[in-house]
Amino acid sequence: MTVCGRVWVKVATYDNSYSRLVAWMKIILPVFAIALLSLLFLLAKPSEPISNVPFTDVDVDSIVADQRISSPSFAGLAEDGTSIRIEAADAKPDTNMNGALTARDLTARIDLIGGTSIEMEAAIGQINSTENTALFGGGVIVETTSGMRLTTLTLIAGLDSGFVETQGAVEGTSPMGTVNAGKMRLERASNGTHLLVFQDGVRLIYQP
Repeated sequence: MTVCGRVWVKVATYDNSYSRLVAWMKIILPVFAIALLSLLFLLAKPSEPISNVPFTDVDVDSIVADQRISSPSFAGLAEDGTSIRIEAADAKPDTNMNGALTARDLTARIDLIGGTSIEMEAAIGQINSTENTALFGGGVIVETTSGMRLTTLTLIAGLDSGFVETQGAVEGTSPMGTVNAGKMRLERASNGTHLLVFQDGVRLIYQP
């Protein structure tokens, strides 16, 4: 049996105008962006030549040569138990002596086994690791817990032996009065105690 008739198929239709708009925008927008960037480059102010840019005048060679250590500290312990500790604002290698450092604004403290302490201050100094010595200079102030306050131009101390000796005249005050001498040395007595020994024209003005 044959059936004749009509079959209706609904076909969806779209508005092609929207598709055409999208296609054109894909072309127009990139072209507009390129044109805008080109305009910005044309209107931009030329940058200043690098030769006109200011630079700080730094001597690189002097920085490399001036190798400083900030706030160094050095410590030593003598066989008899005397300890010494030295601190400085900064230090740098001594070009004239191997194993030595030159330092500024030094402070030192020596603790003797008997309980007495000696504190020292100096403007400049040198730490010699080869000889285990410390040289204080530029004017040295020496103070002890026993009440002495002395000044001298230069002084040397042993980091491993605990000895202290001035390189010239010394003067100052003590509980007994004012004292002047051509030299002063810290010595260990036979009973194990330490004494400050003044030599070379000692003059003591007693003040009761």
